[in-house]
Amino acid sequence: SGHGAQGGGSQECMACHTTGYDPDTDTWTEGNIHCTACHSPIPSDHPNNPVPTNRSADLCGQCHIQANFEWQISTHGMANVSCVDCHNQHRATLKTKSEEIIDQCATCHQALEITFTDSMHAEEGLSCANCHLAPLENNPLGRGNARLNHTFEVDISVCMQCHRQMLHAPK
Repeated sequence: SGHGAQGGGSQECMACHTTGYDPDTDTWTEGNIHCTACHSPIPSDHPNNPVPTNRSADLCGQCHIQANFEWQISTHGMANVSCVDCHNQHRATLKTKSEEIIDQCATCHQALEITFTDSMHAEEGLSCANCHLAPLENNPLGRGNARLNHTFEVDISVCMQCHRQMLHAPK
């Protein structure tokens, strides 16, 4: 918003919400996330010579701390699937519409997608994301926190949202 740490802002905020922030001088090269946050260094003959692009999860993880940590311990992280394989890096959204998430997951998980489409969960209108990217509870946004669980593990609390009555049901 144009206010550095010395103007009442937080250095922690400025580190992610500006490009090229220097906490020692409380200055930055660009307000907000600028091209050079991911595309640098800019060659002197640009645009004739393309700018290198950092597509690593480590770059995204500098600001998206919790999501990056969860991703690192996930099977996706261990398989070196990058954030930009699923996310549109210029819009901070998924590459597909949320209602088409099954198609996006199926690009890598074809066998699972085939069996899932015939499951009771699919018949109820659920997608992969409903269980594998469940919203995190009691987690304030900001300070690098994620909105969704990026371990892709299904926690029992997610199951209990729909199946609570089955926990102590008679056989």
